[in-house]
Amino acid sequence: MYTAAIVLLGIAPPLLMFLFGSMGERGRLHPFTVLGWALVFGYTLKSIYLAFAVNLNLAFRTESFSHDILTLGQFAICLGLFSFIVGFLIFAQQTKKPSRQAAIRYQVNSRHEFLYHLVFLISVVLMLVYFYQQDFLEQITSLQFRAQKWYIDDEGSRHALGFLLLGSDFITVYFLYYIAMAREITWKNRYVIAIIFISICFLFASRRNGILVIIVTFLMVVGVRGVTVNIMDNLKRILLIGCVLLVVAFVGLVREGGRTGVSASDLSIGSAIAVTAEQIFEGAYFLDPAKTAAIIDQTEKRNLYLYGQSLLSVVYAPIPRVLWPDKPDIRIGPYVAQGIFYIPFKTGIPPGAIGELFLNFGWIGIVAGMFLLGLITSKLYNYYLSRSDERLARPLYALVLFAIIIFFTGDFAASFLKIIRYLAAGFICMLFWKSVLAREGRYRLGGRREGRRSKAVSPRH
Repeated sequence: MYTAAIVLLGIAPPLLMFLFGSMGERGRLHPFTVLGWALVFGYTLKSIYLAFAVNLNLAFRTESFSHDILTLGQFAICLGLFSFIVGFLIFAQQTKKPSRQAAIRYQVNSRHEFLYHLVFLISVVLMLVYFYQQDFLEQITSLQFRAQKWYIDDEGSRHALGFLLLGSDFITVYFLYYIAMAREITWKNRYVIAIIFISICFLFASRRNGILVIIVTFLMVVGVRGVTVNIMDNLKRILLIGCVLLVVAFVGLVREGGRTGVSASDLSIGSAIAVTAEQIFEGAYFLDPAKTAAIIDQTEKRNLYLYGQSLLSVVYAPIPRVLWPDKPDIRIGPYVAQGIFYIPFKTGIPPGAIGELFLNFGWIGIVAGMFLLGLITSKLYNYYLSRSDERLARPLYALVLFAIIIFFTGDFAASFLKIIRYLAAGFICMLFWKSVLAREGRYRLGGRREGRRSKAVSPRH
C-alpha cells in the first residue's frame, strides 16, 4: 500500500495540471500545461523512483530522514498545488481579449534604440569579464573541465560573481525577442552568437539551470512565429533538444568531478548519462518529495521555523556582494543542507516552494503562499492574453513563468531576482522593437498586421 500510494500521489499532480491546462486557449501556453511538464520531470519521475527505492533498498540522499514518510512530502506538495489551482481559477475568467479595432501607434524613438544597444553591449562585457575571472580559458586550453562556480580572490575568499551573471539574463531576454520578432533566424546573428557564448560559460561553471532556462524558454517562444510545422521541423527540434540534454548530462559529469576536474579523455556519453541519472534520482533536486518530507518532519521536531526570514532576504538581495562584503546569505539552500540534513554543501540544497513556505510559516504558509502564487500566475496569464501583439508579450511571459517554476523547484530569492532582471530587460526590448516596427512601417492603424509572413523584423536587428 505504501508503494502504491507513492506512485499514485506522484502521478496525480501533473495529470491534474494537464486537465486544467487543456481548458485554456490552444497555442497560448497555459501555465498549468507548462507546470504539468515541469512536474513530470521534476516530481513524478522522482516519485516513481522512490516507490521502487523503499522496496528495493535503493539509495537516495535524504533516505535516513524520510524513508518511511515519503507520502508526507507528497501530501504537502499536493496540498500546495491544489491551493495554487484554486488561487489561479479565481481570476481565470476575467481576461479581457484585445480589441482588433484598437489603434496601435508605435513611434520611432532613437533614444530607446540607443539604450537597447548600449545595454546589450554592457551585458556582453559583463559576461566576458565573468569568463575571464573564472579562468574558463585555462579549462579550454588544458582540456581539464571542473565545476567552477566560485571565483577565489587572492585572500582565499569565494565570490559567486552573481552581479556579472546579470549579463546572461539580459542576453537571454534579447535572444528570445530576436527569436519572436526576426523575419529569419540565422546562426550568424549576434544574439545567437551571444547565447552560445553564455551557454559555454554555464557549461564550464557547471550551471545546468542556466542552460535549461535557454532551451525551455526557446521552445516556449518559438511557437509564436506561426510558421507551418512539418515533419522535418519536428525532427530538427527533437534533435536540438537531444543535443541540449546531452550537454546538460556532460555538465552533470563535470559537477561530479568537483574542483579536481574531469579530463576531456574521460568524457563519454555513457558516463555522462549515468552520472546525471544518479544525481537526479538519488539527489535532492527539483520538487523532491523525500526532501520535502524531511524538511517538514525536521522543522516540526526541532522547531526550525524561519518566520519569513528567507522571504524578506529579497529586500537586500539585489545588492552585489562586492559592494557589501558582509551581506547576509540570500539563498536558503546552505541552511537547508547544513542545518537540516547536516550535509556540508556550500552551494546548499534548495528546498522548493513547498519546503520553503513550510520552513517559514508551517502548513498555513503552504496553503496561503501557494494560493497567493496562483493569483499572481493568473494575473500574469491574463495580462499575456490581453496583449494585442503576442510576439511582444510571449518572451517576457515565458521567462516570468519559468522564474515561477524556479521557485517551485528551487527557492524564492533566486526566482525573485530572475523576475526583476527579466522585467527590466523585457521592458527595454519591448521599447526597442516597437520603435523598429514603427520605423519599418509594419503596423497600420486599426491593429491589423500586414500579413502573417511579413510581420517579423529583418534579422539585422
